[in-house]
Amino acid sequence: LERTTNPVEIMYFPGLFWFCRSLMGLENFLIALYRDPGLIHDMLDFIVQFTVEVLEPVVENCKIDFASTPEDMAYKNGPHMSPKHVKEFLVPRYSRITSFLRKHGIDLVFLDSDGDVRLLIPLWLEAGINGTSPLEVMSSNDAIELRKKYGKKLRMVGNIDKLALIAGKEAIDRELENKMPYLLKEGGYLERAKVLTLRE
Repeated sequence: LERTTNPVEIMYFPGLFWFCRSLMGLENFLIALYRDPGLIHDMLDFIVQFTVEVLEPVVENCKIDFASTPEDMAYKNGPHMSPKHVKEFLVPRYSRITSFLRKHGIDLVFLDSDGDVRLLIPLWLEAGINGTSPLEVMSSNDAIELRKKYGKKLRMVGNIDKLALIAGKEAIDRELENKMPYLLKEGGYLERAKVLTLRE
């Protein structure tokens, strides 16, 4: 396919946390991490193999700019899974998928999760996931702090306070003025549905 002027995305490859939670329910899944870890390892290995086999003809025949996966693996006060379990169960499998994507020239891999994801970001980066959204303000995520901490290793989407959107024009202007100049200058940030210097 001829490359267009717009980014082309794989949207979405299956989220590993999402996959297990959908099959088992959140509570049963989290209990199984302790009571039946072998089952969870087998489930995750299956979905990784399935994902790679399904994506292979796509990435071999299409020019893809970036990929993303839905997870929603956190809530307002932190992750649903402990960082220890994320490292044991998810990081090796994410790494297999991101290595496969990079082998085919896809360097940007986003993970979409609600909630406070700050404890998860280092693990995602370790696994080759280098972008995240929506960075909910109500869950204590701060895009400026994250940019200062991780630099452009972490690409970001969102982090606009929904309460400002509800409050009206003046509140929206303040929210944008407090964040946009710095984030847009630094790059690696998505604003107004347009990719801005993501590859810089």
